Amino acid sequence: MGMWQGILQGYESAKDRKRQEEAEAKLDALNSENMRLKKVDLLAKYASKHGSSFAGGDYQVASKSSGKVPLKSSQHYINILKDLDINDKLITKSAGYGPRNLRMIVEKLQQTNTKHQNLYGKNSELPIDLYNDALESLIVTQRNSPTFDITKYEELFDVKLTDVEKLIITPPINQYPDISFSPKSLFLQEKSTQADLSAADKRGVEFSLSRATQEMSRLNKRASEILSISEQTGGNLSDNIQAEKTWIENRIVEVSTALADNKDGDFAPLAYLYGNNFMQEIIKYDPKLLDAPLNPAFTVQRDTVIEVPNRDVAMALFQSGILKKGMEVLNLSTGKKIRIGGVQ
Repeated sequence: MGMWQGILQGYESAKDRKRQEEAEAKLDALNSENMRLKKVDLLAKYASKHGSSFAGGDYQVASKSSGKVPLKSSQHYINILKDLDINDKLITKSAGYGPRNLRMIVEKLQQTNTKHQNLYGKNSELPIDLYNDALESLIVTQRNSPTFDITKYEELFDVKLTDVEKLIITPPINQYPDISFSPKSLFLQEKSTQADLSAADKRGVEFSLSRATQEMSRLNKRASEILSISEQTGGNLSDNIQAEKTWIENRIVEVSTALADNKDGDFAPLAYLYGNNFMQEIIKYDPKLLDAPLNPAFTVQRDTVIEVPNRDVAMALFQSGILKKGMEVLNLSTGKKIRIGGVQ
């Protein structure tokens, strides 16, 4: 019995040692895996923050949200664009840029829409053409998909990643381009104040009276010069000079009559003669007056242009200072407008 008891005790002791060794080995393995997982966690955080460090191009890891407002479905943003009456083809095109870009587009248009309502009233007509044109001119930049070298991170943190961990940590390929609106494509012209309108109307009256007085002086001077030419040539004027003479005589009657009417309190004839020129000048100076409710005496004449027999006469009148650089006149010989000082 003593011998067998000793053998049994030795066997049990060996089993205990084996169990202890296995337990220690499992504990070591667990500690090792825990350490590895800590390294994996550090690696993942580092890769998320420094995604471009070991990438073959400029890369930014996407965060959960680019702003405080969570990203919603593409259909949500598409519905908003439909409510803004955006062109269907442009909505489809915008949706193809991905949810984040689609959200940016919607937010920009909503901001512009709010500004428009503040400027022109909540019941004002939406500037749909502005929105559609802005979407047509979007700046689209295709992003290069980087080569993300995960082995560099493994070497840096001295850890071996599993295939699943590599898949989770490696950033996705750049699926969508970068989108931005062209500069000033959503620009809204501020509304003119009543003070602006009053000042413009006053300036229009002053402009017309000054221009008429100045033109009369130059018309008379040029008429005198043509009279001298006629006397020197025995009345044999060239066709162009004869056409210029006729134009000047008719114009003197128009301008002098308008000046006389203005003295009698009727400003309309002066506005008829110079309203177009004034509107060109004032809008160039202050674009927000383009559709402003100015004195009808000016706005009605916005499309009225001076008529000239031909281009040569127009240039002669320009050289005499009667027609001003930048003015548009109608060339009766061609039926086309001429910009004085420019090309036909």
